[in-house]
Amino acid sequence: AVHVDDKGPVHMCPWLPGSESKIQVSSADYTAEIIHAMAKSRHDDLVIIARCQVKPSKGVNTEEEELRRLRLYIEAGADAVYAPKTATMLNDLGKLKHAVKQLPVPVLVQSNPPGFIEGYVPKGASDGKSIADRDFEEFFACGVRIINSPQLYAVAYRALSNVLTRIRHEGNLQSARDAMMSFSEVLELVGYDRFGAQE
Repeated sequence: AVHVDDKGPVHMCPWLPGSESKIQVSSADYTAEIIHAMAKSRHDDLVIIARCQVKPSKGVNTEEEELRRLRLYIEAGADAVYAPKTATMLNDLGKLKHAVKQLPVPVLVQSNPPGFIEGYVPKGASDGKSIADRDFEEFFACGVRIINSPQLYAVAYRALSNVLTRIRHEGNLQSARDAMMSFSEVLELVGYDRFGAQE
């Protein structure tokens, strides 16, 4: 799968400090042209997943503009789209369900582990919870087909940091041996047999 969104020319995670002033939003037509070109030249089973970024501005209905952009990207050839931020960032399942009904392709929700990013909790939330606190079944009940949580890498970082601390303290690699996967397990996890068959 390939992920395409309309941030540009600087592509940054919007949660990084200072990113708000650097991120610009490309025109929907320009992004649609890129998606169309990718779809036209795609090979095999490449999946194109589109996401839109709409900065709130005076006189613009952000929710409607997000849906307009996503529909345009679908028409251009996107196979799936990220759920609109007006739904996910407000932790509003009603808006999410409405958006899914308006979009004729699988909808993906990106959800960080609870507490990973403070800004995920909507302003004024009485319960202090964000979309990340939702159960998967709640997303599926809204029609969401895909759930993505790339920030799970932080779990691996914590585990690696803990092992490295023990290695430094103990002066040997025994801690790594006890915590790591075996070589055969790694090969199975990455599906090495598929690559070997192509030789």
